[in-house]
Amino acid sequence: MSDSIPQNDPQELLASLRCEHEAGLKYVRRLESAASAISHDAFSAGAFEEIARTVRWINTSVADHLKKEENSLFSLLDLQSGGLADEIRTEHAELRIAFAQLIISIQDMERGNLRAWCIQDVVQASEHVAQLLERHIAKEERILKGLAQRIESHIGEFIGE
Repeated sequence: MSDSIPQNDPQELLASLRCEHEAGLKYVRRLESAASAISHDAFSAGAFEEIARTVRWINTSVADHLKKEENSLFSLLDLQSGGLADEIRTEHAELRIAFAQLIISIQDMERGNLRAWCIQDVVQASEHVAQLLERHIAKEERILKGLAQRIESHIGEFIGE
């Protein structure tokens, strides 16, 4: 997910966010797969490393993406629809809390705590983050599609189509 914010072109902003959502879904699948492997096949260093890699990506790319939405998209949402921006803000807060919990679980294991409950905490936190991200991205995609259609309609009206 990129940290550049298209400043003047709402269509470019929406396209950028949708591209970042696509990348995010790939990482959701990786997180789900690694958590499932640990849950069903027992702990493996490779699956744990995949979870840790995904969390590092979340800490940078998703954090930047959420900021981009909050700095750019929310002003469009506030103008276009009642309550959606607040709903998305709440989901962002939930995502941040879930990420923090996952990081704590991973750090516990990285310190050498390989007890079954620690491993289970990582699996459960990974599954929770994956579910939240997947639902959140699906919701935002519906919102972005609607915004893009409204913007195109207004542009068409403006240029006389």
